[in-house]
Amino acid sequence: MNTAATPRRQLSRRLALTYGSLLLLVLAGVLWLVSQMQRNLVTTQLQEELQLGQAVFARALAQNQQQLTQAAKVLAADYGFREAIASRDQSTITSALQNHRGRINADISLAAGLDGDLLADSRDDQVSGLFPFPELLQQARLQGAASAIVSLDEQAYQLVVVTVRAPQPIAVIAMGFLIDAAVANDLQKLTGLHVSFLGRHREADGTQRWRLQASTLPPALTDSLAQQLPVQPDQAIQTLMLAEQAYQTLIVALAEQDGSEIAVLQRSLEQALAPHRQLQRYLLGLGLAALALALVATVILARGIVRPLQQLQTAAHRMEAGDYAVDEVIHRQDEIGDLAQAFNTMRETIASREQQILDLAYRDPLTTLPNRTYFTEQLTRLLGSAAPCAVLLLDLDRFKLINNTLGHALGDELLRAAGERLQSQLPSGAILARVGADEFAVLLPDAGDRAGRALAEQLVSIMQLPFVAGGQTVDLRVSLGYAVAPDDGKQTSALLRAVDVALYYSRQQRRHIVRFDPALQPFRAEHLSLLGDLRRAVAENELRLFYQPKVNLQGGDHNYCEALVRWQHPSRGFIPPIDFIPFAEQTGDIKRLTRWIIARALSQAREWQQQGIRMHIAVNISAHDLLDESLRDFLADSLERSTVSAECLGLEVTESGFIEEPERAMALLEQLRALGIKLAIDDFGTGYSSLAYLKKLPVQELKIDQTFIRQLRADGDDAAIVRSTIELGHNLGLQVVAEGIETREQALLLRDWNCDRGQGYHFSRPVPADDFLHWLQQTGAGLRV
Repeated sequence: MNTAATPRRQLSRRLALTYGSLLLLVLAGVLWLVSQMQRNLVTTQLQEELQLGQAVFARALAQNQQQLTQAAKVLAADYGFREAIASRDQSTITSALQNHRGRINADISLAAGLDGDLLADSRDDQVSGLFPFPELLQQARLQGAASAIVSLDEQAYQLVVVTVRAPQPIAVIAMGFLIDAAVANDLQKLTGLHVSFLGRHREADGTQRWRLQASTLPPALTDSLAQQLPVQPDQAIQTLMLAEQAYQTLIVALAEQDGSEIAVLQRSLEQALAPHRQLQRYLLGLGLAALALALVATVILARGIVRPLQQLQTAAHRMEAGDYAVDEVIHRQDEIGDLAQAFNTMRETIASREQQILDLAYRDPLTTLPNRTYFTEQLTRLLGSAAPCAVLLLDLDRFKLINNTLGHALGDELLRAAGERLQSQLPSGAILARVGADEFAVLLPDAGDRAGRALAEQLVSIMQLPFVAGGQTVDLRVSLGYAVAPDDGKQTSALLRAVDVALYYSRQQRRHIVRFDPALQPFRAEHLSLLGDLRRAVAENELRLFYQPKVNLQGGDHNYCEALVRWQHPSRGFIPPIDFIPFAEQTGDIKRLTRWIIARALSQAREWQQQGIRMHIAVNISAHDLLDESLRDFLADSLERSTVSAECLGLEVTESGFIEEPERAMALLEQLRALGIKLAIDDFGTGYSSLAYLKKLPVQELKIDQTFIRQLRADGDDAAIVRSTIELGHNLGLQVVAEGIETREQALLLRDWNCDRGQGYHFSRPVPADDFLHWLQQTGAGLRV
């Protein structure tokens, strides 16, 4: 400062002798211009800070919601918890809620039945009353989950409600974070803004006013804030006067339905302008000193002032447009230099905050890898340039089991290790992102099918090496699907859908790597419209049952048949079962369809019984039906209503029906067998069941899949398999049925090999009930193989 003082005094004297009056006018104009620019800059900066603060606040709420939803869904999927809900075991429900609430430091947790009765409440051990938020309960029942900012006990909570399914909704659980002073302080540290939370309160006289719940403002200003806010505040950026101080203010509604909970983001205008007012004083001193300078010095000085100001103005406009890379280097030891330094400091601060926001928006906090949003944007950008690329989607098999067994901490460590190992194998330019709980995606630019498969094989191979986490060795297996642009899709959504389908089939078929193929599409677009039609067809009896005989190959009666569903759509014509049965399994409508088939088969059996024909009818059931705990009661009631003996009904289950939950499926089969229903394993030889399970299953019949029968010859490759299967079935005390018989030679071979019954086009196609009865009357006991 001493160095600058002498030149200023010399300039003041020279300006005073020459053009003092003129420079005085110039000085006034410069000071006015700088003042206006500073005020505009500060106002713009405060508005940007408020908007950035709003974005950070929204992101924090979204992260909290995601954390609450994930914790609630994990609890809702827990088998023991669902058992406790079903049995109304309050102590177990309360303990489970408290444990999961403690894991994420939630402040409140609730459980309630679908009728709204509370089952557990972390606020009160003596549970009574109704669920306090019926609208959220109803929304969760319809959509599976709901979330909102709610007011409870005059406090604001961020609450998430999810349904508990077993498999239908049986209850809801809710978890929430308290929005209090700690949240306000954290947001202030992150945004640099004052944060206040207020809730609308109704007084005894019926009037409404705002009640302060938490604030980072000085205590002297909080009462003034609550009093100045109207009952229905404007949510645009505005200026509020608190204790004669101006604050730029942005009001954010937390409770979207009624606006009863709000957050107020503020920054003092006076504090923001204070550094600039100091700068104005510096400029004023410099201007007064300039009065003493000569005309040439005045011109030089004027140019020295205007030029950097123009640079800063240009930089300010670039910052306004979002370009924070500019760094104005102005080597001056005066107010202009201070302004430039302050400007650069402000730029760096804003750029740093922008980067923090971008990290929150584009980076996975656990693995520090890019997230789904960033990956999608990069894929969109690459596809926009029409460049070829490959997209790989990799899923860690059995990760949920590993997570539940070893704990979430070791699970997180495994995810980080998996991300590091995958990253180490990627070529230059490839992008790795974590796009799901246990899913990673790779974007490989300038690559086709060959490069995509080569990288897929490399990643699958490296992931098969053991991991060490927490001192334990863990083996991970992965499923991987990949798709290539533009062959498999030219748009982002199409390519991501293609790679999702490939991964789905990789998991389903237990293949490590699957390349997308349009034939893999699980459903075509037109299948979606079949959902309503199928439900109507079941409700209005538009479906029909056809019957195919199961002929006694060793001679005797032919009173065995299989009921097969057929659909003659009123506008689309005949729809084969392959086009609607898998669709019904995926949507859950297979249970309704199975029950319709059983009811119709029992009705037909009763009709034939009244005509003096005792017919055993077999019906196929799916893997989904084996997990339906109400199936046993439905069958018992249906048999009782139809007056048909249980021995006249058979159920055929494919081998794949035992894969997911074999113990549960076996328990249901034991119950069905206890009713007297005959059980059979269908399509034997094409699934995954072991002989150990086959020995324990309560079945009486084994059906050899038609793939082994269609090309059957005495000297063919299938002969040994078929004969061994027949002997195996007989040794286990089972009757053996061969399906798919199309020639007399096949029927004779099977008869000679002691196969019990046969089914196929050689005897009869599936036909309507009347035609089947005619076939039975025509053939009778005189049918010959």
